[in-house]
Amino acid sequence: MDNEGVATPTWQQRSEEQQHVLYAAATAALLPDLLALWEPALDWDQRLAHVPRLANAIIDLQRSGLIELYQASNTATESVLVEAEAVPALAHDPAHWMTDEGPTILVELALTDAAAPTAEIRVPCRTSRPGPIPPEPNHKTTSDTRH
Repeated sequence: MDNEGVATPTWQQRSEEQQHVLYAAATAALLPDLLALWEPALDWDQRLAHVPRLANAIIDLQRSGLIELYQASNTATESVLVEAEAVPALAHDPAHWMTDEGPTILVELALTDAAAPTAEIRVPCRTSRPGPIPPEPNHKTTSDTRH
């Protein structure tokens, strides 16, 4: 239960998007890391189509007080806390996730003290993910290769 007497969802009750965001926050991941975790088999251009659903999960978890976002202009500058009112615009901007030159700013996800214990956060598993991508025709796998 939270401070207002509302039951906090368990890990299993959270959406796949929320599970991925919480895991990313527990590991202090950047937005591109979260996107790669969400759809590792896709190219970056294809991954960007998933930004809105992950951004919505970020916003929900930030509003619930479970995560915070920190931003820095590059790896040499110190990151600063993103103000709550700036989170939606920042999270929904695909340029902060990835561009041809990399993300326009670095945005790190972090758990707050109010987040569920880290022991409850697990590596998320996509239940809706399709099976492995089959090899292209005429593509030799290691089992096809003769030594």
